Amino acid sequence: MGGLKNYELIIKPAINYKSVKEVNEIDAVQFTIVKRSQIPTFLKIVSILISILISILFVLYVLDSSVITATRKSSGNSTNDISIIELAKAKLGLKGCLVLICVIFTHNYLFCIIFEGELKESLLVLKNIGVQSTTFKKNMIWFLPITKRDKFIPIDKIQDVIIHEGFEGFEVIFYLILAIKDGDGDDKNNIERYNNSSKDKKAFELKQLKLEVLFGNLLPRLDKLEPIYQISRQVLFHDKYDKLQIPGYIKQF
Repeated sequence: MGGLKNYELIIKPAINYKSVKEVNEIDAVQFTIVKRSQIPTFLKIVSILISILISILFVLYVLDSSVITATRKSSGNSTNDISIIELAKAKLGLKGCLVLICVIFTHNYLFCIIFEGELKESLLVLKNIGVQSTTFKKNMIWFLPITKRDKFIPIDKIQDVIIHEGFEGFEVIFYLILAIKDGDGDDKNNIERYNNSSKDKKAFELKQLKLEVLFGNLLPRLDKLEPIYQISRQVLFHDKYDKLQIPGYIKQF
């Protein structure tokens, strides 16, 4: 996840994450991180002009081939005209298809540069209920327009919300993670194993702990994760953000 990570964090309702009073007054909060385009406006304009020029050249090519065909049709004897016309049609069909394929691929590439794929990831935190993560991807032109993935995790399965530091190549990255007790709450086998667990509940929970990475496609910077971390823990657990810290995982602000 290199690059400038020009991401925008949207919090609804808008609150000051450092104000415990404001956070305690809400029952639900949604965090959305949006990937913004990093392509300069000048390059987008140039790409649009090139795309328009290619379209015009293709139209002129088709018209020119049609005129040549019509001209040859009106001259010479009828037998020779037919062979020339058929040859011209075949030539137009073959070359036209090849040119059209090139135009489509060029347009697709240019529109990918112009619009890029829009990527949003959101987290809905509901007091005493749980959290729902959503990934919304709007792909390039001429591909699937929308890909959406939702996942709900109930409050009784959430052990903690933590921030973990890691590395990707030479870059330091941070993960916002949900520590989930015994699966994500959607697997019946996980629930049955949890209900039929041994009396050593602490040992069982540590063994069955699952880590769910939030905003895993974007992996935003720490300054974007900090408000999400603090508000979500306050809404879910009503504490001062650090009482539930799991040993072995760190947060650094």
